[in-house]
Amino acid sequence: MIIFLLHLLNAVGGVCVAGVLVVMLVKFPDQFRKVERIGMGLLGGTLILRIGPVMSYPETTPFSDWSPALMIVGLFMMNAGRLKRLIRHDRANQRAIDSAEQYLKARGKL
Repeated sequence: MIIFLLHLLNAVGGVCVAGVLVVMLVKFPDQFRKVERIGMGLLGGTLILRIGPVMSYPETTPFSDWSPALMIVGLFMMNAGRLKRLIRHDRANQRAIDSAEQYLKARGKL
């Protein structure tokens, strides 16, 4: 009984995370790279697919095997896209700082 309640809590948490991902994708689609959006879609979809195995506990369903693997792929894609965006942002900030320093040195301000 306790195990079923933990699985049920896990499924409800997954639905909540999927809901947040849907709101992020619908409200702010232009703020994410393409690979991030695909990863978020995979992650949200597989979180919804995990409800079936929880409701059929202790029997297994076809989703029990491949859904977690696809969820990991979606999570990887989302985080890889975010990492690339952060690296590009950091490089752009460094270029802006270098440009500002050169400008101020040329003016004699530094």
